[in-house]
This record gives sequence, structure tokens and C-alpha cells, in this order.
Amino acid sequence: MAFTSSGGVAAIFAVATIALSIGALLPKVFWVQAKFSVKDSDVTAKTSLWLTCNTTTSNLGTNETCSKIEKIQIGKDTFKTESTAEKDAAIAGLVLAILFSLLSFVSICCTHKCSAATSLFLALLFTAITVGVYVRYKSHALSSNHEYTFGFFIAAAALASAFFALLGSCCIRKSLPDYEYLA
Repeated sequence: MAFTSSGGVAAIFAVATIALSIGALLPKVFWVQAKFSVKDSDVTAKTSLWLTCNTTTSNLGTNETCSKIEKIQIGKDTFKTESTAEKDAAIAGLVLAILFSLLSFVSICCTHKCSAATSLFLALLFTAITVGVYVRYKSHALSSNHEYTFGFFIAAAALASAFFALLGSCCIRKSLPDYEYLA
């Protein structure tokens, strides 16, 4: 009980949220993939938040080509299409979830229940936004052949971890007994 009331459970899940969010942001962690057959070859298209890779397998061998997705540029025409806006929102959601999870970890270490719970709520909100906008991106911008892969499931695990961290932060004691300050 002391581990939970001192913020141990919330801290573990906050660190897990940070690690999972960083893992989902890596360029070679693909979020969706689709398989197509073209003439005498099979094509596998994979998309992460940063790259799109096409692997072509034929009688001649296997060829993989990757292209970078456009950089985020803040300006007048930042969100030219819905699909780029959704992908950029997924990236921003994960980055903000990492920042608020870090802030909550500091709050937990300083035994500030209110700031820890607020930070973890915001981390939960941003991971939920990330998963939600990517579901919308897949259903509106990609074909029905695309299926979720490892990166999306990592983001969903970050969402679950943020939820459990928030629950754990509700168990933190609001104040420590006076004798604990003596130790």
C-alpha cells in the first residue's frame, strides 16, 4: 500500500507511457501496411509517421524503396490537406504526451498529487488524440487494404499505460505524515 500511496504505480506507468510514446515515434516503426499484387510481383506498402516504404517482390528479387514524408512546416499553408493534418496531429500528440508524462514524473517524485494527476490526465488526453486521429487518417486517407501494424499498437499501449498512470495518481496521498519528514 505504501508503494501505491507514495506514487510508485503512477511513476512506473508514467515511465512506460514515455517509453512507449518514444517507441511509436521512431521512423522505422510502421503504423499501417498494405499488400498488393501487380502483374508478376507482390508489393507491400508500409507507412510510419516519418517514412513510406514500398517493398516489391518478384521473380527477379526483392527491392525496397523508402521516401520521407513531408516535414512539418509552420506557416500560412501548414495544413494543406486533412491527411497531413492528421499525421502531424498524431506526432504532436505523442510529443506532448511525453512532455506531460515527464512533468508528472517530476510531480510524483515531489509528492504533488494534484499536479501529477493533472499532468497524467493531459498525457492520457494527448495519447487518446494520437490514436483517434490516426484511426481517422486510416479510414479517410488510406485504402481499405491497409491494416494496423506494430506502431499503432505501441501507441494504443501508451494510451492504456497513461490511463493506468492516471488511476495510480489518484491513489497518491495528498500529504505525508509529519514523522516521514524526519527520516
